Amino acid sequence: MNAACNAPVTTNLAPNSSFELSPTTDYYTHGTADFPWATDSYHTGTHSIKIVSKQSAGILTRWMSRITKIAAIPGKTYSASAWMKSNVSGKANFVINFWNASSVHLGGYESTYLTTINTWKQVSVSGVAPANAAYARVEFRLYGPGTLWSDDVNVTKN
Repeated sequence: MNAACNAPVTTNLAPNSSFELSPTTDYYTHGTADFPWATDSYHTGTHSIKIVSKQSAGILTRWMSRITKIAAIPGKTYSASAWMKSNVSGKANFVINFWNASSVHLGGYESTYLTTINTWKQVSVSGVAPANAAYARVEFRLYGPGTLWSDDVNVTKN
């Protein structure tokens, strides 16, 4: 038996992770922008989610997983990644946040910021779920004007 056979199985906790089904069941949006379920660019499959913003520099728009869609256990490390492509004047990033059972925000972790990248790039972030965490939420954030595509999100508990 080789070592690969003993590797732990990791389950992707992100719902509709490649956005091949309409994202509105598992994700929602915030801010003033267009938020299409996109077919003009995708990392795999035939769809991605997209933000097209004409907001001023620094104004936040975002796609987010619904708070109760990803269960979290306090003290466990969660790793999240997504493929992103951007054409922005501002910046974009990927975030994992934690919430308690009453939907109170407990804090989170942010990836480094992206500026314009006209090819798909994997962006990752990880962090420990705080005490009282019940849920994790991923966010695809765009600050200011531009276009951001996101696809193939993966969330695992380590």
